[in-house]
Amino acid sequence: MTAENFKDILDSKNVYESINSLPSSIKLEDVEEFLNIKTWSHNKTFKNNYKNLQTDTYSKYNNEDYWCMRYTKIDGVDEKTFREQYVLNLNGYTYDNGDYNITEKNADFRVLTEKKYIHAIVDTKVMEKAVRSDNAVVQFKSSYKLVPFLFDIRHFYQWVYISKPVKVKNTEVSYVVSLRSKPDQKQNTKCYYVSVEMLRYNNDSKELEWYMATASDAGGMIPLFVQKLGIDKAVVEDIPSFLKYINY
Repeated sequence: MTAENFKDILDSKNVYESINSLPSSIKLEDVEEFLNIKTWSHNKTFKNNYKNLQTDTYSKYNNEDYWCMRYTKIDGVDEKTFREQYVLNLNGYTYDNGDYNITEKNADFRVLTEKKYIHAIVDTKVMEKAVRSDNAVVQFKSSYKLVPFLFDIRHFYQWVYISKPVKVKNTEVSYVVSLRSKPDQKQNTKCYYVSVEMLRYNNDSKELEWYMATASDAGGMIPLFVQKLGIDKAVVEDIPSFLKYINY
């Protein structure tokens, strides 16, 4: 897969109907290139949004999709906390005997954990899951109660591709890619959520870099340009919610 292929995979027009239709592997190099801050436009800086952390947001277009990314740097994270809190909850792999592992039974751990710190999620239903050679994939439906209140419950049908964390020299990197899944035939409101999330941890400096980029549309009567006005604040708010969940 090339970086251009990866950009096409992320196109919100793509709806993946089965495990076999998903990419068998997504390279770390392609994820890193897509999330390269130098290729994005800086939007806002959120200072002291939680425990003196600073989060910057960025934006760019991928094909016709508007993407928003947040980037946060967290210092002083020990290896145990990184592996047992950040990687486990945001990625789903467990660390044991010097390696990361995941079982099919627990492949949906990340998906089911989200609603514990993303408070807009009111329900998550897992439909299919599988563990492959270097990744796990899960098909699920997340039901959101969004604001403003004129939004009804929104049901987002997704596949999540969870890459096995890798060690590169003095760093450990994990990433997750969310893609569109075929919705239920009864789904009236067309909405979607596509995302790329990456954790990069330096074992020497104990510094953690947390990237998350998304393109989404809640559908209904609210045009995309109006939704774009609140996306930066919305993605940044997930950070204190998660950090409070892991008691950071």
